Amino acid sequence: PGWDCHGLPIEMKAIQAGEAESLSPLALRARAAECAREAVAAQRESFVRWGVLGDWEAPYTTMAPEYEAAQLGVLQAMLRRGLLFRGERPVHWSPASRTALAEAELEYADRHVSTAAHVAFPLLEGPPAAAAAADFDPFDGGSALEGAAVVVWTTTPWTIPANQAVCVREDLTYAVVEASDVQPSQLPSEPALPAAAEVEERVRAQGEVVRAAKAALKEGRGSKAEVEAGVAALLRLKSELQSGKPELQPGDSPPNLNASPLPHGARLVVAASLVDALSEAVGTPLVVAATLPGAALIGRHCAHPLSARPVPVLHAEHVTDDAGTGLVHTAPGHGPEDFAVGVAHGLAAACPVDEKGCFTAATEEAAGFAGESVLDDGNEAVLTALREGGSLLAAARHEHRYPYDWRSKTPVIFRTTPQWFVRLGDLRGEALAALHAVEMRPPAGRARLEAFVRGRTEWCLSRQRSWGVPLPAFYHVETGEALLTEETVEHVASLVSTHGSDCWWRLSEAELLPPRMRHEAASWRKGGDTLDVWFDSGASWAAVLSPDRCPPADLYLEGSDQHRGWFQSSLLTSVASRGQAPYKAVLTHGFVLDEKGFKMSKSLGNVVDPKLITDGGKNLKAQPAYGADVLRLWVASSNYAADVCIGDSIIKQTFEAYRKMRNTARFLLGNLHDFDPAVDAVPLADLPELDVYVLGLLDDLLAEVRAAYDAYSFSRAVGALQQFLVSDLSNFYLDVSKDRLYIAAPDEPRRRSCQTVLSRVVESVAAAAAPVLPHLAEDIYQNLPYATPHASVFEAGWPAAAPAQGEERRGRAAWAAVRSLRDEVNRNLELARAEKALGASLEAKVLLHCADPAVSEALARWSGASNGVDELRFLFLTSQVELVASATE
Repeated sequence: PGWDCHGLPIEMKAIQAGEAESLSPLALRARAAECAREAVAAQRESFVRWGVLGDWEAPYTTMAPEYEAAQLGVLQAMLRRGLLFRGERPVHWSPASRTALAEAELEYADRHVSTAAHVAFPLLEGPPAAAAAADFDPFDGGSALEGAAVVVWTTTPWTIPANQAVCVREDLTYAVVEASDVQPSQLPSEPALPAAAEVEERVRAQGEVVRAAKAALKEGRGSKAEVEAGVAALLRLKSELQSGKPELQPGDSPPNLNASPLPHGARLVVAASLVDALSEAVGTPLVVAATLPGAALIGRHCAHPLSARPVPVLHAEHVTDDAGTGLVHTAPGHGPEDFAVGVAHGLAAACPVDEKGCFTAATEEAAGFAGESVLDDGNEAVLTALREGGSLLAAARHEHRYPYDWRSKTPVIFRTTPQWFVRLGDLRGEALAALHAVEMRPPAGRARLEAFVRGRTEWCLSRQRSWGVPLPAFYHVETGEALLTEETVEHVASLVSTHGSDCWWRLSEAELLPPRMRHEAASWRKGGDTLDVWFDSGASWAAVLSPDRCPPADLYLEGSDQHRGWFQSSLLTSVASRGQAPYKAVLTHGFVLDEKGFKMSKSLGNVVDPKLITDGGKNLKAQPAYGADVLRLWVASSNYAADVCIGDSIIKQTFEAYRKMRNTARFLLGNLHDFDPAVDAVPLADLPELDVYVLGLLDDLLAEVRAAYDAYSFSRAVGALQQFLVSDLSNFYLDVSKDRLYIAAPDEPRRRSCQTVLSRVVESVAAAAAPVLPHLAEDIYQNLPYATPHASVFEAGWPAAAPAQGEERRGRAAWAAVRSLRDEVNRNLELARAEKALGASLEAKVLLHCADPAVSEALARWSGASNGVDELRFLFLTSQVELVASATE
């Protein structure tokens, strides 16, 4: 067993409120390490309680020096291949966590609300356009463009201060439109905000609605959808109360938030297909004065709305006329596509935003907003400045999908910073090829994992945090040049293996640099970044699957969300380092929902604590302690490939299934109280046909269960075991064997033969159940009333199959027919009881005719049996059974 110990959740837990700035890296790391050790101890206790087998006294942890050193060894191997580089480009940045994030560390909110703005960039005077459409005269069009402004649409107005260009697409058609006469009073105004007291009252009322919906659902009167809708409305109202701004409701037409009045005759440039959309957004009728191709705009300049600085109009392939205006505000410092345009045209990747997500004075346009949060007041300040400058044509709340930091649950931004990356170009093909040899369970997981690998071009490795494995780069104190080589990494790895990763912060540059470079120590400073935690966990194969443990691993097991996380990072690091996948098979499972199919949430109050299932609650009558095996049986009985539900009624049903299995085992053990296999066992060749038949069924069960376990099909294994115990054993074999167990003399052969079967059955059932029900299996094994060669069921191994019996195999069809006939006999006996024709079944005589020659032959043989076991009267539990020649007799 092992634990991932690094990462932001532990670090944030270690930082007490208000101490983030005052803690030194070493002090923070000491606290984080202690938090991690406490979490490991608590989780280990739970795993042991749940019967999870493992070397719990010697687990691996990602904060162990040997693990950290192995991880740096993987980094060294990737350096050897030239896969690492340092670049300055936009990355997902979490202002809350103050670090760069990889795609795998994001989650997307489908209903994030931004303020979307239509912003005018006035065109500057310039030469006539070089290209023209069929209906566009360059000179007339030039007149149409005089005094016009191009219109961009953006959901991130805070990026306007970093704007470096406006992009169009040369093959799109654009329109020059004029605003018709409209009175300012006709323009939409900002709606009055509801008073806080009013919102509080709405929150209280909506809370009552949610409670009523939950109660109705619990009573079977309501619906899941009603509860979800009520909770969503409550959360929106709470957000409104906190922010003081009304939340956008689904289906609402967003108001225009105090945009600049659009004067009569004002000319705007917009994609021809989006004229109506712009007219609706600005609340003004627009008349097309001229049309022109995008190529006619390329090469012109427009004035930045916050400073009048000239910005060029450029072509970009990512521009579309599907939404917005068909013209794209371009800030290379705040988006990958914008950055690509900037690289192609030599634009500055201006990024006037610091690690807290606040404006800096890095650009003239941002200086006036310095210190304000781009996700809050800073965004509003930019909108205000645009409105006061007459450039804000429309502003409205816009609901859309937006990335969030999966740890802090807060929005992220794109921010250009220098980071370390893995170049995935060639590596992607190698990784996809390596996946061909990997078994995926379920098979659909292959396409998902391949899609994530195929969609990545780079992997941002550096994180601006203190709790983690250091990214051992040095930087020249004068030039800023980076130093990260195989030699430097190897030296740091050797120090880490001895002293732990704290040495990076504790030792000087002279000690951290390789011996031959120590004389240069004054010229270098050590960096403060740590490695991405996905690299941390993705290198587990290198630290855990050492050569003596025969890598690759047999199986990697995690939730379906790890196709973009651990499965992928492990694959990439392994292929980059040693050219093969780290696993032979990958198994993904769904997630646990409550009994009604809801996602578990504290706000819904539907979280199920496993400890309540295993140990019970304060009121054991209301919340009984079912034990770990019941929890495990629920897991094993579920179709883990999909989401699974859990709740009181489901656990009660599982407990009933467990109780039946346990009671069957108790019956078997109770009837072996005077049996010693070494002395009393009957040789297989001397067993009655019934007993041989049941042993054959047992061997079939063991083979099926073993195959199911090998395929990780636990529900199939559990189903087969339950079917055998209930149908083959309790309903048939034990039912017809009770007389010889209870009435026959202790050493009578027919009783000992049955005990021989029961002994093999109970040991085999314990072995078959052990992977799923370890406590029950061990309980059975420890209560065997005779000596065993092993101390535990887990040392006994898998039961060997009985020697093949040809007669038993040939007689399967006949036995199946007898069991079917037995069911028919029992049905008729019940009808006779209902008619008061008889009481006990032993009062009955059965007349039996069978048209099947093979079955008739077996019936005749068993009818004349004299061993007190195979006779038909014992099988049917009647006083007599007579075979008749025809159905009419």
